[in-house]
Amino acid sequence: MLTILAYRTTWKELEIYEFEPVNLTYGFTDITEVNKPTSGYSQTFRVPLTPKNEDVFGPYTLAQVPAYDLKEKIPARLLDGGVTLMQGYIQVKNWYITKGKFIDIEVAFFGEAADFSRTIGDSLLSDLDWSSYDHLVNYTNVTGSWTGSLSSGEIRYGLVDRGQNWNGNNNPNEDTIQPGDLTPFISVKAVLDKIFTTAGFTYESTHFTTFSSTLYTMLHSGGIGLKYTTAVGFSFWVGRTTNITITTPTAWTDVNLQETGNFNDIGADYATPNWTVPFSGVYGISFYFNHTVASAGTVSFRLYDGTTAIPIATSVSGNFIHWYYLQNEFTAGATWRLQVQSSGPSVTLVAGDASGILGIGGTSWRVNGSTSVLTSVTLDTARNMPKMRQIDFLMGLQKCFNLVFIPDRFNPKKIYIEPFNDYMASGDKKDWTNKIDLNQDISISTTADIQARTYNWTHSEGEDFISAAIQASGRVYGRHQILDPSNAFATGEMEINSGFAPYITSYIPTTGLNIHRLITSDSQSPEIKEIKPRLAWWNSTLNYTIKLNNAGTPANVNYPFFGAFKTNGKEDADVPDDSLMFGIELPLFQITANPYDTLYNKYWQVYANQLYSSDARVLTATFLLDSFDISIFEFNDKIYLFDTYWRVLEISGYDPTTDKTVTVKLLKILGTIRDCTYLPATGRTGRIEFTTSTGSSIFTVNRTCCERYGFIYDAGTAYCYQP
Repeated sequence: MLTILAYRTTWKELEIYEFEPVNLTYGFTDITEVNKPTSGYSQTFRVPLTPKNEDVFGPYTLAQVPAYDLKEKIPARLLDGGVTLMQGYIQVKNWYITKGKFIDIEVAFFGEAADFSRTIGDSLLSDLDWSSYDHLVNYTNVTGSWTGSLSSGEIRYGLVDRGQNWNGNNNPNEDTIQPGDLTPFISVKAVLDKIFTTAGFTYESTHFTTFSSTLYTMLHSGGIGLKYTTAVGFSFWVGRTTNITITTPTAWTDVNLQETGNFNDIGADYATPNWTVPFSGVYGISFYFNHTVASAGTVSFRLYDGTTAIPIATSVSGNFIHWYYLQNEFTAGATWRLQVQSSGPSVTLVAGDASGILGIGGTSWRVNGSTSVLTSVTLDTARNMPKMRQIDFLMGLQKCFNLVFIPDRFNPKKIYIEPFNDYMASGDKKDWTNKIDLNQDISISTTADIQARTYNWTHSEGEDFISAAIQASGRVYGRHQILDPSNAFATGEMEINSGFAPYITSYIPTTGLNIHRLITSDSQSPEIKEIKPRLAWWNSTLNYTIKLNNAGTPANVNYPFFGAFKTNGKEDADVPDDSLMFGIELPLFQITANPYDTLYNKYWQVYANQLYSSDARVLTATFLLDSFDISIFEFNDKIYLFDTYWRVLEISGYDPTTDKTVTVKLLKILGTIRDCTYLPATGRTGRIEFTTSTGSSIFTVNRTCCERYGFIYDAGTAYCYQP
């Protein structure tokens, strides 16, 4: 017997018409697509406005003003014989008056599967309340983050070149850096917790609990400097909206620039001709000079504070248009001004656009903000969040780890999140041999019609110079591509894109320090203004020392290492290590051997083989399933039919008010499909050691299995080596 319960302080049973038809559909996409715009089920019911139902909906009035807000969702359950079939909510749609006195109400019952996506909508990560994670950026907190004492380990600092453009003469090995030179990372699990809690949901995930202290996303939205809760290093951009001629400045002469038009001085730190440094720190400063001279001669520019001069351009000949960039440490309260000197002729500084559009094409002086702060200031966690929607962050994780999102049967506000492989491995075995209707057609088909010619698993394009160089060749770093020329019916291309940029590490030039270099190829302005989010593994601190400022005193500390490989306290990587790349990718630093456990191999390979293999089969048949079968059904169940196991893709047409049959679509569960005859095991022996299908170790393998995983094949010995 069909029952609808509605929640009004307590659960109340609605009186419904006895033969009201129901049609339930359960689809696997409902648990794999957290952003699916429609729920797994919706149904309208016409119920009589009996005295019992008035306890839920209130009495009818001609004004049709109910005792509750019509925009409110009324929690509801759909049951059959006391067995819960689905949980969701109901909404009043219409009132009907029959014979002038009988009132019916039409209500819609909605499954809850898609409500999470609808709840968070288009909100950004930065829209969440991150104030509890704000903290002073100082030596104690930065170094404490490495031992887990900052935000219980949910915030850790790593070394990233955000535009400092470190090199062998200016790098963390030699020069003392400030705490603000390091970059904060936040635990992916902390981000998940915040998204779900804010939306009023809960979740369980063995996967993300396991990686709670190792999987992080970079907490940086772009530019050189971090963003703080106070007005640290407010930037300005001043220039000329009209030409100005300085007559024979044989002595150093102040250059008067303006903040009118579209120029700006956010922190009111510039007053012609002086810049007053607001906070002690390292600043990125750029100059655009467009000048002419009355006759042959040379021109020089400098910054000057009354005692110290910082050369910018020295003895430049003739007319000149050029961009200069420098980084320098400035002390709070110091006053600096731009000065010009020539060998004799008058100098005309040419203005940019007539409206002063950021000085383009004309003389201007820009302070980009403080790249690192010498004083202890508070990090603004929300402002440092990369610009990304919360739903896109979740979908990015889904694409990386092939996640399923499973609503709890009895609590629609709770979702289970696990990789597909883990979810399917935990399912029960059920024999439906006696439930299939053999008198009806049974369809068995291949998956050839849904297969593509090319498959790509990839991250999004990165903005850094290494990513750009690789993207110029037509691919994104870490891509995994499968070509299927054997399927004559396959067309087109399928792409799974995470939305995250790849986290690529490389050595600071002429050093052995391996970091993420988030810089462009433009040496004059190397910082990236807006960046995509990145995922990285926290690998603890390595036994390389860097000098970190501790209250004015340089202190040697082991440098913190984030990377694309999960190496657990070492920089080196070997075959068994996890990789955040989809495909086998040769890193830009020395390792023992390429890791095999890429995102594709570890999380997608089984799924792809099951769905796109030549042996894949889809069975569609008619089954007689009762309410108990439906109530205990899970998508990870292994259904036994015709001497093999299948998993359910869809159940459609189930009506608990009748004993009619339903249509079920199932996918055959294939045995483990080995990626290659020999799989790599380790490179610790110098040569790459492989395993056979029986688990035996072997060194002599075929070229195919060697080169498939990015190794070099020695035909003379049949050995494999790391490039």
